[in-house]
Amino acid sequence: EGLPCSFARSYVERCFGVSEAMFGNWEAAAPLFQKSLDSMPANSTGRFLMGMCLLEFGGEGNLKDAVKKMEESLLLDPDFKAPYADIGVAHLRLKDYAAAIEISEVGLSRHPATAHLEYNLACGKFALACFEEAGQHDYIASELRGEALKALLAAREHRGKEQRWTDFEADMLAALQKESRPLRWPA
Repeated sequence: EGLPCSFARSYVERCFGVSEAMFGNWEAAAPLFQKSLDSMPANSTGRFLMGMCLLEFGGEGNLKDAVKKMEESLLLDPDFKAPYADIGVAHLRLKDYAAAIEISEVGLSRHPATAHLEYNLACGKFALACFEEAGQHDYIASELRGEALKALLAAREHRGKEQRWTDFEADMLAALQKESRPLRWPA
C-alpha cells in the first residue's frame, strides 16, 4: 500500500474521470474525481476537475462551490493556469463581475497574453460599463469601455485557431467601438 499506491490510484481515478468528462458525462466524472481526491487530497488537478464538475452542474450553490474547489487548486499550484480562467467563468455566471475582473487580472499577471483570461476581463468590464450607464453603479463608463475594448481586442489577438469569434463577441466589440449608448448586457 503506502504513498506510491495512493498516487497511482489517484492518477488512475482522475484519468477515468477525465474520460467521462470528455464525453460530457460530468455526473459520472464527479465520483471518480472525488475518489482521486480521497486517494491524494493534495492533488491540485483533481481539485480543479472537481470544480469543473460543479461549474458544469450550474446553479448558484454549485458555482460557489466550484470557485472554492478551484481556489484550493490554486493554493496547491499557483502556476496552474486553468483555474484562473474558470474561476472567472464562475464569477461571470454568478454576476459577480468585480470578482471576475480581479481573478482575471491576477491570472494575467502570472500568465500574460492568455486569451480566456483577457476575454473574461473584457466581459466583466463590459458588464460593469453596462450597469454604470444604466445608473446602477458609480463607475466611469468611458474608462471601463476602453478597458473592455482593450481586453477584448487582446483576447481576439491571442485566441487559438480552435477558438471561434462568434456573433456575440462581434456585437460586443462593435458596441464598444461605436460607443453606442446605452450598452446592454449581454451585448
